[in-house]
Amino acid sequence: MSRRWFPSLRRPAPAIKSAPEYAIGWTPSGVDRARPWSVERAVRDGMERAVWIYKAVDTISNHVADRPLRVRPRGGTSDEPMPPYDTHPLYRAMNVRANPAEGAWTFKKRVSMQLLLSKRGVFLEPTFSRGGDLLRIDLLPPGRTRPVPSTGTDVISHFETVTITGELRNLDVEKVRWIRNPHPLDPYSGITPLEAAGLSADLDFYTRHYNLSFVNNDARPGGVIGIDGDMDDAELRLLRARFGTGPSAAGAWTVLNGGNVTVTDTSVTPRDMAYETVAATSKIELLAAFGVPESQLGNASGRTFDNARAEKTTFWEITMPPHLRLITDAFQDDAEEDNEVYFDTSDIDVLREPRTKRLSEAREEVAAGVRSIRSYAELAGYADDIDDTPETRALWLASGRTALPARAADAPAFDTTTPPAAPPTGKTLFAAQAGKLSRFGMHLITC
Repeated sequence: MSRRWFPSLRRPAPAIKSAPEYAIGWTPSGVDRARPWSVERAVRDGMERAVWIYKAVDTISNHVADRPLRVRPRGGTSDEPMPPYDTHPLYRAMNVRANPAEGAWTFKKRVSMQLLLSKRGVFLEPTFSRGGDLLRIDLLPPGRTRPVPSTGTDVISHFETVTITGELRNLDVEKVRWIRNPHPLDPYSGITPLEAAGLSADLDFYTRHYNLSFVNNDARPGGVIGIDGDMDDAELRLLRARFGTGPSAAGAWTVLNGGNVTVTDTSVTPRDMAYETVAATSKIELLAAFGVPESQLGNASGRTFDNARAEKTTFWEITMPPHLRLITDAFQDDAEEDNEVYFDTSDIDVLREPRTKRLSEAREEVAAGVRSIRSYAELAGYADDIDDTPETRALWLASGRTALPARAADAPAFDTTTPPAAPPTGKTLFAAQAGKLSRFGMHLITC
C-alpha cells in the first residue's frame, strides 16, 4: 500500500448524484432561490406596503366574510339543491360568533387573509363539549405553528405551536383544521400569490421609494460641482451650505462669485426610470396573481359597463370558488359524511344569470308546446305549488292552445268539453291554478 502524506490536507472526492430522484428543495448548483415570503414578511413588505396587495387581499377577504356558511344534505340537483339546516353547530360558530374574542365576520376575514398571505397556511383549533357539540373556533398563529412529519405511514404526526408566552404545545391531528393552497411538491407547505409576484411587489415599492427620495431632494438631480482654482475648507463648507437640501431650499438659485463653475449631473430622472410603465406593469402583475380585476377594487374608469360586468363574472367564477372551497373543506369532517358545507352565494347577481337564462329558455319551450307546465315548475322550484294533473303534464300547442296528452292514460281527460274532475286535493286547474300559472307568464286558453 502506498504511503499517504498529510491526509488532513487531502481534498474530499466530489459528490456524485447517482440517481435522478432527489429530495424536495434540492437546488442545482449556481441557481439561487427567491427569498421566501413568510407570513410576517408578506404582511410587512406586502399588504402593509403595497397598495395593490392590500386592496386585493382586503377585497377577497371581505367577500368571504360576507358569505354565510351553511350545511345541507347531499343530493338534489345543481339547479335545486337540498335546503340547508336551520340549526347546526357550525352555523353559529361561522355566522354569529367564532369565539369570545372575535365575531364570525372578523374571524372569516382573518382566515381568508391568512390563506392568501401565509405560506404554511391557516391553522384552526375547534373546541368541543363533552357531548361533541362545537363550542368555539380559534386561530393559531401561522408563523409559530407547523405540521410535524410522521415517520410512519401517516403524513403528519402532530402539530406544534408556540404560545405568546413562549410555551410549546403539541396538538393532535384531529384537533387542528389545516387550510392551505397546496404546494405541487411539498405536502407540508402551501403556496401564496406573493411567491409568484414577489418581484413585482419589490419593484413597485422601490420605484415609489425612488420618487419619494427624488421629491425629498428638492425634485432636482444630484451632481458634482467643479470649480477652477483652489478652495479652502471654509469656502467648501459655505458652498455646500448654499446648495442646501430639503423642502425649504427647493427651487432656490444661488449666484457664485469666482472662477468658472461646472455642474455635472450624476442621477437619472423619473422619465429615465420609466416610472409610469413600471408602476402600471407591477399593478397588472400583482392583481393578476391574486385574480382580482381592477373594477372589483372600486375603479371601473376606462371600462364599459359590459367589460366591468364581465370582470365581475370572471372574479366570481374563477377567483372566489376555489378560495371558498378551500375553507369549507376544512369543516367537512365536522358536518358528517351525508352533509356538505358551502358558502351561500345565491345573492350574487352574476352567478344567477345562467339559471335565469335557463328558466327563460324553459318558458319559451312551454309557450312553443315542447315542454309541459309541470316540467317547468319542477325546474323553477314551484313543483309544490302546481298539482300533478293531466293538464299540467300536457303539451299545449301554440296554435289554438290545443292540449296534447303526454301519456295515453291522460287522453280520456280531453275527450269531453267539460272541465276534468277535481284532483284529490280539491283544486282544479281552471279555478285554483290559474293564478299560479300566471307567474310563469302563461294563460291557458281552451278551445
